Amino acid sequence: MRKNLFAIPIFEDKVDLDKIVISDENLKETWDCQLKTTYFEQHEVPQDTWDYLGQIITKNINDIDCRYHHPRIENLWMNSYVKTDFQEPHIHSHCQWSFIIYQTVPSKTVFFNPSFKDIQNQIGNDVPDFPLDYKPQLEPGSIIIFPSFLLHMVMQGNEGTTIAGNVRLEYD
Repeated sequence: MRKNLFAIPIFEDKVDLDKIVISDENLKETWDCQLKTTYFEQHEVPQDTWDYLGQIITKNINDIDCRYHHPRIENLWMNSYVKTDFQEPHIHSHCQWSFIIYQTVPSKTVFFNPSFKDIQNQIGNDVPDFPLDYKPQLEPGSIIIFPSFLLHMVMQGNEGTTIAGNVRLEYD
C-alpha cells in the first residue's frame, strides 16, 4: 500500500478581486531584487478587505487536521512587476501561513521541496514521484495559501501586480 510521507498542504482558490482594496501609492524598491512593493509601508486597508481575506483563508486552512485559534492577518502588501522583475528565494518568517493573490498576472511563483538538496543529490532532477519544485498554474483572481516555511521565489516574465500577506495563529 502506498503512503505519502510528510505531505505539506497548500490551498489554491479563487478570490473576488473587487473585495480586496489595497493602495499602491507607496511602492518602493526593496529586498536584493529591488522589486517595487508596499511591504515596508503603513497603509489603510478597509475592514471589509480584512474580513473577506480572513474568510477565504480560514475556509481553506480549516481543512487541515489540527486545531488552532486566534488567526489574524498580520501583513498585507502589494508587489508591482515589470517583465525583468523577480524575487529571490525566500520564506516568510515569524508567521505560520502566507498567501499570494495574483491580481493582474498569472503565477510565476516556484515553491521548492524542503528536501530539494537531498532529493537532487540522491535521486536526481527529474523523477516524478520526487519533485524538486512546484510551479502553480494560477491565473489572475487566484490565491495560493501555503505554510510560511516553504522556500519560494518568483521568476521573471510578469507585468502587473500581486497582493501578498502573512497569517499568524496559535495551534492547540
